Amino acid sequence: MDTIINTNKPQANEPREPEKKPKTWLWVTFAALLAAAGATALVLLTLNGQSKHKSSDDDEDDETELLDGSDWGEDNPPIQSAIDELADNMVRVEGGTYIMGNDVAEACNGESYEHEVSVSSFYVSRYPVTQRLWEEVMDNNPSQFDDDPNKPVENVSWKDAQNFIRKLNRATGENYRLLTEAEWEFAARGGNRSRGYLYAGSNDLDEVGWYKGNADAQTHSVGLKKANELGLYDMSGNVWEWCQDYFDASYGGSEGLDPTGPATSDERVLRGGSWLLDDNWGHRVSCRCGEDPEGASNRVGFRLGKSAE
Repeated sequence: MDTIINTNKPQANEPREPEKKPKTWLWVTFAALLAAAGATALVLLTLNGQSKHKSSDDDEDDETELLDGSDWGEDNPPIQSAIDELADNMVRVEGGTYIMGNDVAEACNGESYEHEVSVSSFYVSRYPVTQRLWEEVMDNNPSQFDDDPNKPVENVSWKDAQNFIRKLNRATGENYRLLTEAEWEFAARGGNRSRGYLYAGSNDLDEVGWYKGNADAQTHSVGLKKANELGLYDMSGNVWEWCQDYFDASYGGSEGLDPTGPATSDERVLRGGSWLLDDNWGHRVSCRCGEDPEGASNRVGFRLGKSAE
């Protein structure tokens, strides 16, 4: 093989010209950059796909899905529609003082203990929680009478209601809650606009409530009967409603300003009566019951409240 001798060496103090490298390295570098960019794009697409299909077993993931709603179809509208509807149906109840209880001959579970109670202003939902709202928050429907999404949700325990409220509050940033027993009765009576009716909005139960005599052995869509003085529906009949308080048949811890009931008990308060009861019991605004907080029934639902700022 011939040996090539360079006879054009630079002189001692002459700057050396950089060696010229083949241009092949440019293509190699360019290809490497393209490969790296492609890998990065693939990772980002994968992460984006994972963010839209997170596991329903994780509470944090459920919250993200509720707040996003970008991949809901027309047949499965985003939860925001139900949340906005709920917000529009929260009625402000101005605080006041009233006589809680009713000294009647057929009084139930301490109802006859009449005592003065004061409540601060609060908000209450115009209707019981419907199956539609429950489904859009919880992605299930425990109700037995599930032929109409505007019927009240039932077959939910007090603890189920608390789980619903926690999830709803994470999605909205609000502080929805159950009403206290004192708030519930004040609202059912019509608050400061009360006309002293026996039931929530009338002395005639047929006008305002679904009960054994007219319900045809089932629940009915909310808001079909006459509202009470505050514009609240179904507070007499349809489904019993959970309250926040522990239940005490002697009305312990229920006096003064904003009472919250006894410190502890094996039961939680139910108010309002249901579709299964006769008209002579349970539907009065003052009537009360207690139930195991883990128990669920097709006669029991709940209504939302919120403290006024």
